[in-house]
Amino acid sequence: MVINFNAHINRIDRINNAIKERRENAGTAPTLTTSQFSQSQSTIFDMSPMARQNMEQRTAKFEMLDRLRQDMENAREAAEAEAEYWEKMRIAMEIARRIMRGDNVPPQDESFLMEHNPGLYKLATSLRDFTNDDPEDHDSLLGDQREGNQLADQINALMGTSAPSGDSSSSSSGSPAPAASAPSAPSGY
Repeated sequence: MVINFNAHINRIDRINNAIKERRENAGTAPTLTTSQFSQSQSTIFDMSPMARQNMEQRTAKFEMLDRLRQDMENAREAAEAEAEYWEKMRIAMEIARRIMRGDNVPPQDESFLMEHNPGLYKLATSLRDFTNDDPEDHDSLLGDQREGNQLADQINALMGTSAPSGDSSSSSSGSPAPAASAPSAPSGY
């Protein structure tokens, strides 16, 4: 067996030269431009086609879920606005019914009806029953915060306590409502 020492020596010389070059270049690190960096990074994060498709599907699902969440938020806001509208309409209809029966309605309720449904107010006042000999005195449907919360008034009426402060008419006082709360009929009719 013949050993070729020249080939081994050449190989060792090349390795030594490479080590020597690395030691010389160790102080000066190569600088990359932005495009070179992004190209080098893209090769690091290169995905298989199946992984890329999976990521795209997940991204599409997240976008769809975000759109659905936004649509649900919009629908909830619309439902709240609709419920608020119908609650005001319910109060307006009850006030109009009381006016048409010829009952005494608090001025703030009449103002509410004029403000929220002027056509219904005109209709209710034109159809007012002036032949009602015993008009009922009603508490305000609006409550302290101008909302349709009658629960506190009903509890107060059942317990025999007076209405909350600020409400001049009370069913437990037994006195009729002031004449200004219900407009009188024209004298010619």
